[in-house]
Amino acid sequence: MKLTRVLLICISICAFSFCKVGTLSAANEKSPVYMFGIVTSFNDSVLYMSQVQLVDSAYIDKKTKFLYSRENYSFQLKNYMKSLGIENPTCITIYGFKKNKVEKKYSKIRKKYADKDKYFIKYLAADEFKFTPIIPNDLDSPEEEANEPMSKKKEKKSKK
Repeated sequence: MKLTRVLLICISICAFSFCKVGTLSAANEKSPVYMFGIVTSFNDSVLYMSQVQLVDSAYIDKKTKFLYSRENYSFQLKNYMKSLGIENPTCITIYGFKKNKVEKKYSKIRKKYADKDKYFIKYLAADEFKFTPIIPNDLDSPEEEANEPMSKKKEKKSKK
């Protein structure tokens, strides 16, 4: 009984360490990305669309070609809309590597909602809202860590 428990614990530790090594090897690389955002609220019939924007230094996972921390780009848009007074905005960020493909998606979505009389589309100009690149945690510089509040440093150390 004890031997199987010890063996199970050893196997779990090995599996965890291999998973950890696998995630570290999947590095991110900088790449220019074109993206736009769509915002809607279930309380309102207005649909907001940002312009197609170039984010020069976005990070992409080498293996999966997914945008690193893509949910945070939607949070950027959500926070901007909340600052305008929109309550409970639901945000979607769409990205691609080629401008013409992203513009096709943009026009397809715009046409889809413009044809319906249910929605009123408002466009966010490029000077109103701009996506900012998100830097992966493993690429943060030591200087940024030194400027963090002490409580955040303690949390990071306790997580490790």
